[in-house]
Amino acid sequence: MSRSPRIILVAATAVVVALVLSGCGGGSGGGSLGGPDDAVAADTRASAGAASVEGTVTDASGRPVSGVMLQATSLASPPLPVPELAVVTDARGHYAWHGLRPGPYAVSASQGPATARVELSVMDGRAVTADLFLH
Repeated sequence: MSRSPRIILVAATAVVVALVLSGCGGGSGGGSLGGPDDAVAADTRASAGAASVEGTVTDASGRPVSGVMLQATSLASPPLPVPELAVVTDARGHYAWHGLRPGPYAVSASQGPATARVELSVMDGRAVTADLFLH
């Protein structure tokens, strides 16, 4: 029975996607490809030593500002991964970034022409407070 090249390409693509999504069996599961033990091990590694940054964004008059987008950038070399690309302040102007790896970061906020930036360092399992003032 002959198979068309298109069917083989689709099947090969599906295998590659499955391997990427399963982490290529890199866990301690004795060669299993992305079994439940690998997911638990990866989750444990990601949360071990994780740190957080939280604070409030206020305007020039000191009032909390909701709906402000914040971005965190790793200042380490090579850069550390940031678990979320951006977070947004809640109705009280509060934001929180969880799951950061220990190291130096810059947190910046912007809303319209107003901006703020702070550089900080987070440590194993600790929460750092970083309030930002838009100006």
